[in-house]
Amino acid sequence: MKRALPLLALLLGLSAQGAPASPLALNLNLYQDRHGALAVVAGGERVDPDFAVRALLSARQAGPGIETPARAWIAWRLPRQQANGGFARYCRTAGACWKPCARADADAALEALQGLTPETANP
Repeated sequence: MKRALPLLALLLGLSAQGAPASPLALNLNLYQDRHGALAVVAGGERVDPDFAVRALLSARQAGPGIETPARAWIAWRLPRQQANGGFARYCRTAGACWKPCARADADAALEALQGLTPETANP
């Protein structure tokens, strides 16, 4: 069931050899921690897989190089993939560890694809 992340890498346009460097590079310093977790909001305590992927795909369409943050995201996410192939939402604990805190669902995936943000998706 670990097919989802290689598919994600393909969608993001990454190859095993690496993509050519882009003159613009995506800077996610406020959103991505040093391990690759990609928070929903700057400095946030929550990771939502659907919105992280949507952010990377949107950035790719806009033109900046996303290889470095996308590879870091994939490396962080891969060991957290569930046995059924799905991905949970993660929350940062007091010890700065990421723990599953909710399941990702089809509603969130659809909202991410429609370009909604977590804050506007469920008022």
